[in-house]
Amino acid sequence: MKKQFRVRALLASLLLCATATSSLFANPSQDSDTTKTETAPKAAFFGVLKTRAEIDLDNKNARFSVRNTRVGVKGSLNTTVSYQLQTELSSNGTFNILDLYSTIQLSPGLTITVGQAGLPIYNSYTVSPGSLMFANRPFLGKYNTGSREIGATAKYKTAISEFPISFEAGIYNGGKINNPLWTRNPSYAGRITLGDDKGFRFSAKAYRYPLSELEDYRIWATDLRYEARDWKVEAEWMSKFNYADQRELSTYYIQGGYAIPCHVRTLFDHIIPAVRWDAMGYDVLSEGFQVNRLTLGFGLGLTQKYFSSILRLDYELYNIPEEDRLTAFFPGEDFTDKLTLELLLIF
Repeated sequence: MKKQFRVRALLASLLLCATATSSLFANPSQDSDTTKTETAPKAAFFGVLKTRAEIDLDNKNARFSVRNTRVGVKGSLNTTVSYQLQTELSSNGTFNILDLYSTIQLSPGLTITVGQAGLPIYNSYTVSPGSLMFANRPFLGKYNTGSREIGATAKYKTAISEFPISFEAGIYNGGKINNPLWTRNPSYAGRITLGDDKGFRFSAKAYRYPLSELEDYRIWATDLRYEARDWKVEAEWMSKFNYADQRELSTYYIQGGYAIPCHVRTLFDHIIPAVRWDAMGYDVLSEGFQVNRLTLGFGLGLTQKYFSSILRLDYELYNIPEEDRLTAFFPGEDFTDKLTLELLLIF
């Protein structure tokens, strides 16, 4: 008798739960709809694929490569908490974890980001494959330091007479990417930015990076750019001083591109001619720049969005005043003229 009662009670409970659940989904109230819309988690996938063919014009060598294959997801839990996760499936054949961070909005203009994220000393168009104007990064984005660190960054955005201004400051482990290093000497960085991505923008930034006894760096940089609807020009200077050996690496670039509508059936939407001059050297006041490079680019835009997915052909021409000094200043580096055909897809 007791067993039958328990079975009936269990069946009744299941029936009540099923009825309540079906009612909840079949006849939700208007208020619950509004609440769910405002607080429901959101997520979006994104990715970058870069494949290329290269010819070394000095050595007559050639190769095909998958330069980058990045995939990620970004989204929000609610109106104040967001996140981004990103992996590099293949950077010249190497797998890596890139972005692992969450951002909390403390006020309308103030956010704090914790985890592994980009340092506030780089612009995306010097280090991010999907934002580069050319197939290869400028020297500035390759030879100074890594672009990501594990730590915390605070950012405050405001406006003065409707002109945007932002301040960023962060503290980090002071190690390499994907390295939760114990340290007594964390690294720290800061940046001030005037303007926005469109129109005029200026920024100044600094980074203190005590990596080891042999690599104890102070980095500072400044950049200036202007972007309109179909053209942009960018220039930047960065200096890296090593307290250990008292040497200073200086890098700079100036680049620009112009998008011209040119519809070819459904293949291409526009063409983009672009040009860049960049240089680098140690102790340039006394030694001068050891490496100079001219890059000429011609791109075919694959979508209606300018400076996005593109098929491009780049020609890199190096100017090295004294080639015999390269081994001492940049051992193991290959500075040869190149021709690169690259397909960049952003999705």
